[in-house]
Amino acid sequence: MLAGPLAVLGALSVAEDPGAIGARKPLVHREDRFAGAASCLPCHPDHHASWQRTWHATMTRRPGPATVRGAFDGRPVRFFGDFARPFVEGDRYCIDLPRRGGGRRMAEVALVVGSHRYQQYFERIPRPGRVGDGDGPARFERLPILWHVEERRWLHVDGIFLSPDHPDWHQQPAVWNENCIFCHNTAPRPGMSNFADRPQGADKDFDSKVADLGIACESCHGPGQRHVDAMRDPTVRYGLRVGGADRTLHIVQPEKLDKERAVSACGQCHGQRVPRPVERIRQFLERGPTFRSGARLEDHVEPVGPATRIGGDAPFRLRFWGDGTPRLTAYEYQGTVSSPCYLRGSMTCGSCHAMHRGSIDANLADGMDGDRACLQCHASIAADLRAHTRHDPAGSGSRCLACHMPEIVYGVLGVHRSHRIENPDPARDAATGRPDACTLCHLDRSLGWAGGAMQRLFGSRYRVPTARRDGVPIDRPDALASVLAGDAVQRAVYAHALGRGDAAPADGVDRRLALLASLGDAYASVRTLAWRSLRRLEERRPLGIGPQLAAFDPAASTDPGARRAVVAPLLRDFAARARASFPAAATRYLAAPDLQPDIEELQRLLARQSTQVISIGE
Repeated sequence: MLAGPLAVLGALSVAEDPGAIGARKPLVHREDRFAGAASCLPCHPDHHASWQRTWHATMTRRPGPATVRGAFDGRPVRFFGDFARPFVEGDRYCIDLPRRGGGRRMAEVALVVGSHRYQQYFERIPRPGRVGDGDGPARFERLPILWHVEERRWLHVDGIFLSPDHPDWHQQPAVWNENCIFCHNTAPRPGMSNFADRPQGADKDFDSKVADLGIACESCHGPGQRHVDAMRDPTVRYGLRVGGADRTLHIVQPEKLDKERAVSACGQCHGQRVPRPVERIRQFLERGPTFRSGARLEDHVEPVGPATRIGGDAPFRLRFWGDGTPRLTAYEYQGTVSSPCYLRGSMTCGSCHAMHRGSIDANLADGMDGDRACLQCHASIAADLRAHTRHDPAGSGSRCLACHMPEIVYGVLGVHRSHRIENPDPARDAATGRPDACTLCHLDRSLGWAGGAMQRLFGSRYRVPTARRDGVPIDRPDALASVLAGDAVQRAVYAHALGRGDAAPADGVDRRLALLASLGDAYASVRTLAWRSLRRLEERRPLGIGPQLAAFDPAASTDPGARRAVVAPLLRDFAARARASFPAAATRYLAAPDLQPDIEELQRLLARQSTQVISIGE
């Protein structure tokens, strides 16, 4: 009677461990009790499948037809007066590139990083003397063009990160082994071998390993080998099933952690950080980070802030608004742990986000992309929304996220919500140069108006600002002043906001003129966001400039003279085009009553742009 079951158990006992099979792959390790995601599949097929549909699972992969998103079709891609040519040769994905210092070379793609918004490509540089070793120790260097998934086109890295135009194709190098490996993979081991004895100017040597390429199960649940070993005992599994087993699962369940440890699981990647103390950088580059899910992140690292110093410098200051609020992606942890909802409440990342259910775009649980994210805790507000917001309950002014998590964070050619949850404060924002939630919606209003409105609606605790940080008169519309006179991040945020369909007023002369002027910006990312906004406005109320916008490539238009040749005629002909669409009596700041652009005012605002160069990769 037992022959059948015993035979099955016997077969299971000799079957090779999926984790051991995975460990034989290049770049993979099984150190420190990491088992690999394949070890989770036999017992958790539903969770494995729901994880595989996320962008985390596809963050780092080997190149192949199923993984490469870019068009390697042999057509040239032109930037900065030169070109690259992505093509396929047999089963190899290659890019013909300008060589640093002159000439050309061919690079073969060895790793692809990203698959959601954009995809980067890395070539393998073997250690000296190991040229023929295809899987031996090597460093992986980023190639200078990447594929933008949404726009289905190639971009130079300068056009997607925050960097001014620069003729050097190779000015933003990145090495996967010392950068991307830490957040885009599971259990990274950079394996740097010449930290202490590297000669001046010599390349760094790496023998890097990860438990899984991409962000897999053990990133969140911790090393799984003890859990896998325990679950091989059928009596343990039976005890768990009937609820009588009194033993640890040897695995981290993030939803059962206290709030500090719960946010740490996400913050290990979604919070830029340096070792604590920073002198432990050698250990990180050789053996990898010491944090494991279930621990307190800040016992292992220092989350980066505006005052964080490396070697006496504070290189991170420009990544934060003047009040310390993060203004770039990958600082969500810093925003979350500085929020009252976390500090004085029980909010964690899991309050809104979910890995195994809901939307995959932001891993949001169902319904958490709107008011429910806040009202799940603040239910009493929902009973009388107008009393709380002083706005039409059906309008954008009553949307919780618009006011308390405004879109003021730049990341990879997009503008995203702040994770520092707080109340709008125009006086604070005027003093710190931070975009204000009120004027991100009321695009024709000034910070002085916004401060007065907050004081009138919500009481004397709100002050009316009398000056702006950038020196522009306080009575100027904040959106127009910031998109033209602000620094690169301010300009990017407001270039995005000026295309909103739910803002007030719905459209206008000033919005169009500010965006047209922004097509001449020195940052390709700002030009692209302005170009997108103009196209959205043109779809809703055409001025007849659709063909000109379609012909203008904001990412490739790196010559200032060529940009002027596009923008100047659009401004010259603006009044004639606009008179049919906009009433002559409408309030405006950038045009005369006859709708002729006020070129002097445009130039005054543009002249106030900060000379501080911001050049920030991801």
